[in-house]
Amino acid sequence: MTAAQDALPRTRLAVAMNARGWSQADVIRRLRHAAELRGRQLPSDGTMTSQLSRWARGVHKPDAFHRSLFREILHEDLFNDGDDRPTTENKPDPELLDDDFLTQIENAAAVDNGLVHELQSHTDALRQQDRRCGARLVIQKTAAHLLHVENLLQYSVAPASRRNLARVVADTAALAAWQSLDAGDQSLAWARFEIAKTAAREAGDHALLAFAGAEQAYVLLDVAGSKHDAIEIIRSHHYATPMRLPAALRSWLFSAEAEASAAAGSRNDCMRALEAADRVHPGETEGELPYLSLSGSHLARWRGHCLTRLGEPDAVATCQHALNEHDGAFIRARAGLLCDLATGLLAHDEHEAANVHLAEAKRLAARIGSVRQQHRIRALQERVG
Repeated sequence: MTAAQDALPRTRLAVAMNARGWSQADVIRRLRHAAELRGRQLPSDGTMTSQLSRWARGVHKPDAFHRSLFREILHEDLFNDGDDRPTTENKPDPELLDDDFLTQIENAAAVDNGLVHELQSHTDALRQQDRRCGARLVIQKTAAHLLHVENLLQYSVAPASRRNLARVVADTAALAAWQSLDAGDQSLAWARFEIAKTAAREAGDHALLAFAGAEQAYVLLDVAGSKHDAIEIIRSHHYATPMRLPAALRSWLFSAEAEASAAAGSRNDCMRALEAADRVHPGETEGELPYLSLSGSHLARWRGHCLTRLGEPDAVATCQHALNEHDGAFIRARAGLLCDLATGLLAHDEHEAANVHLAEAKRLAARIGSVRQQHRIRALQERVG
């Protein structure tokens, strides 16, 4: 216990901190982590230290959000009975109007089109690294970049700057969410997709909103009994403003709907969606939307996955064709395609061939740290025996 802690009045919060041997930095770190899991960002450490000191001395009382964070990290409610009511009236404290706030406002005001382009370029670079090397390499970098652009947006004032920053936040949050899902953290993935959708709405970007919303449905695809909910989410984002969406994105949304329908065992809906994806696909999509890659080989891979889920007789041939055409830069997708091929081969009792593809899929999934693919591989290996 530090001398500063020893000097604190014996409020319930101060007692709880002392009992655990937690410094202010320890508490702030835990609060920050709990907030991030909810998709929220706390102020700077300097501001949080000032606030925590006032809460621990009983000068002020936390609001409902911060009280919920304390309940989560302490596993008890310290502020439910008035024991720690403020010892002074809740008047604005001039000490809280510190230089940190003004610095944040000034930093956000310095954002111009050039800086927005640099921030977006950084998101694009992280996306390329994710595709080639997997989330393990960049997941922390993406999370840090997300916090940075979120902070700029939080303190941005000019409407035009806010819209531009919101677009970067939405794209970055969707990327961070997908990486969290691949790492097996469904709660964090869901929260980050919520950030992405909120930012896309502020940016007025219908395409990015539809993309992030449909990707969020994949969290439900990993949850038993939620497949039909995933279908409805994808459809709602697709059909809300279909005429405002680029053809490539509509093709992607139809493909996502097909995958969700296959997971739910809805063959007719799946086949209709696959046909629609092929029909509206514009052919060339490179560079139209930075977050979207959907070449003919991607559509072939998606079709192979759906046919495998449905147990169609031509699933193996379709997956083999997709594998032959696959872009080697998409490592996570290749691992998934190998799992599809192995699944189809197992359906034909070709265990030896299936094991060959599973071995490569396992190697790739381990290399990139894809928890999601590793779960699938383990389930398939149990079937092989």
